Amino acid sequence: MAVVSFSLTACIALAQDAPKPLVLRVVDGRNGSAVVHEDVNLWYDEMDGRPIVLRTDDNGVAVLPPPLSPAVRIFVVPLESIDCRKPVTPPLAYSLRTMMDIGISAENGCGAPLVRRRSGELVLFVRGRRWYDGVNK
Repeated sequence: MAVVSFSLTACIALAQDAPKPLVLRVVDGRNGSAVVHEDVNLWYDEMDGRPIVLRTDDNGVAVLPPPLSPAVRIFVVPLESIDCRKPVTPPLAYSLRTMMDIGISAENGCGAPLVRRRSGELVLFVRGRRWYDGVNK
């Protein structure tokens, strides 16, 4: 009985120490609703090489795969919707440590919905494309 109790206690301790997966939540910047089945490019540390393409689920959430080598930051770029962040050069990177500890809510230049950030999460605001987007390019 003591062996079973010790094994159960060890399993519970290991489960509590397991890191929570990091997630990307994509939200409509105008109304705060989840953006489902949105494709987003993800890079760890530098925007070079082929990106990892994430697709949000029915709740607007995508789980970040673990990096192949230790990483400190991420870059994310939506593929189908318009990003609500102001364009900057170089593109914004987000700290993985901050994301793990308190969560990150990206800039929202599309509106002002209330969205609570959570530890282990990056909230990215986007809006749907309009017919005139990109006309002046």
